[in-house]
Amino acid sequence: MEVLEVKKLILTFTLLLAIPCAAAKTTDGNEFKDVLTCLAVFAHNTFQIERLQASQPHSGGFWDGNNPFHQPAATTDYYGSGDVDNDGKVTSADVSYAQDIASGTRPPSARADVDGDGNVDNNDVSLINSALGGGTLAGWWNSLTSREERNAWVTKCLAIDQTDKHVFRYWFACGNFATQVFIHGSYYRGDLQATFLDGGPTVFNLPIYIVTVNGHGLNAILVGDDPLNFDDWRFFEPQTDGDVVPGKGIPYGALVRILVPSKLTSTGFSCGPSTKKLEFYVDETGWTLRYCNPELILTRPAPAVVTTDNRPDLRNPRIMPIKQGMILFERTREDMSRTTDIHLADLPLVDPQAGSPLVLSSQYSRLLDFSQGSDGTIHLLWKGKAGYVPGVFHGKLDPSTRQITDVTRVSTGPRQVRMGRIIVTPTGEIHVFWLELKPAGSSRAYGSGIYWTRWTGSEWQSEENVAPYRSYVSYFDYCEWDKPDLLQYYFDVAVSSGGYIVLVWAEPGASTDEAIIRQRRYNGQWGTITDIETTNARGIELLADSVGALHMAYWLGKRSNNGRGNLFHRTSNDDGTCWSAPETVDATGKAVCPRMAAGAEGVVYLVWGRWADEQVIPIWNKYENGVWHSAQALSVRVGADVWYAPTELVARR
Repeated sequence: MEVLEVKKLILTFTLLLAIPCAAAKTTDGNEFKDVLTCLAVFAHNTFQIERLQASQPHSGGFWDGNNPFHQPAATTDYYGSGDVDNDGKVTSADVSYAQDIASGTRPPSARADVDGDGNVDNNDVSLINSALGGGTLAGWWNSLTSREERNAWVTKCLAIDQTDKHVFRYWFACGNFATQVFIHGSYYRGDLQATFLDGGPTVFNLPIYIVTVNGHGLNAILVGDDPLNFDDWRFFEPQTDGDVVPGKGIPYGALVRILVPSKLTSTGFSCGPSTKKLEFYVDETGWTLRYCNPELILTRPAPAVVTTDNRPDLRNPRIMPIKQGMILFERTREDMSRTTDIHLADLPLVDPQAGSPLVLSSQYSRLLDFSQGSDGTIHLLWKGKAGYVPGVFHGKLDPSTRQITDVTRVSTGPRQVRMGRIIVTPTGEIHVFWLELKPAGSSRAYGSGIYWTRWTGSEWQSEENVAPYRSYVSYFDYCEWDKPDLLQYYFDVAVSSGGYIVLVWAEPGASTDEAIIRQRRYNGQWGTITDIETTNARGIELLADSVGALHMAYWLGKRSNNGRGNLFHRTSNDDGTCWSAPETVDATGKAVCPRMAAGAEGVVYLVWGRWADEQVIPIWNKYENGVWHSAQALSVRVGADVWYAPTELVARR
């Protein structure tokens, strides 16, 4: 099997490209006949050795907090670094680049704003030039020698950071403010689709911690030289960026816990015993040290010699089968905002690959889905936070100009969205679906479930919860960067040959592994909910093939083992009223997360992940004339895990 790999584009939670030619032969000798197409498979991957938060800083999904003195990330790609061209070092080329920005001939870069005033001007050029002669830039945290220097830069970074602009409402509470500032200060390289937080390699590269005081979330950073001295810490309120001290913002008689999270959740963070670094008790008489984590470094060490890694995190790939193939993915924007945006690039990817940012919102934008209408229009669906109100958005993408037009907010009010789908019917109707999860303890009006709306021609009609979530299971609430997010496979939707919109979902029950595969159909109005199978399905994929048949792929497994299990396939030649008996596609008990692509003459390609020892590798197979060929493994690097594998058929010239 011919496999093409883009090898140098790989970083923690980035992308791997493998393209097996559809004309390759299977191991049983059957030849795949679609010689004019190839199956493009992109997969999220992680470095296995970097799942463990060991030997931090400079590795792992997020900072472990054991070194309070130095920058968490081994990168120069952060605000005010002076490495304007992002090549890993500050040289005369960066002076020239900054001068071009100051002159208006190049777009601004956050790395060039070394004085932290929010602009790039001649003063920044002068400071970068002086750094070449031995000067120290304000953002070089490891090189700052005084409390005054550190406090001055922290104050500027807090003024630049936009977290305090959020309104304390809906579910954005104190812990969310503190978590967002922690992520912007250090970094978080996991998938934040399950949250309403923005993240990435880092924004400021500062060793900022989360602090809890009587259940209230704050932040702290060591500006002095002794971590065991309460007065060497700067505590601040992330909602206002104002400093807090005992008796003002920190009540007397309180325990002050300095920590980093062990995992993120859709409503905040979780922490274990090893993530608490320090605990102080404060009252009117002063402070007392109650606890110190034995792994915490207590004396300022010499800066470690590290290899600078400025490659961006590329996430959530989706292939568009147009031209030679294009790809949508998420990454941090190359501008002053340093926020997450959806980017568009041609295939094959080149290294480095920036892509073109599309949404250009001041807050994050994350891809949910896209669909191409019969008129060629590409409809893009994403979740974002425009105006600091999270919700679902729609726009039309022109791949030639790489611009989005006719942007509208699909949902009403602040929404907690976990996944979404958009369908354009052969008659041009636009239907949008998203999975809404109401956070525990929230009093907001929107209940959990699958929401649906359609475009009337002038507006989105009032959304309807067409599949209310019967039993919320807290297991799904965690955003653990070393495990798959099973809610990415909660439901799927397709248009049948008869024009029905078929919605299928795997709804978990109240017990540990119980689930029901359920279905609902739309043909001008929604029919009743029917149950297809009571089982322990962990997720589902639905596809209408080129001749109108429906295909369902799903896998069974236990949540206790990351949801892995056997993979099954069913078909329906009508409108989903009658499904075939389950057919086993993978009986290893180690399958997860399937995706399908439709070929010519009813051919279906299926790609999924399979646990192999300590690695999850991509497997693919072909369904033709009612028969599955032999499964084939795709080549990935050692240590990479393939949780999700979006697939499309891309024409070859």
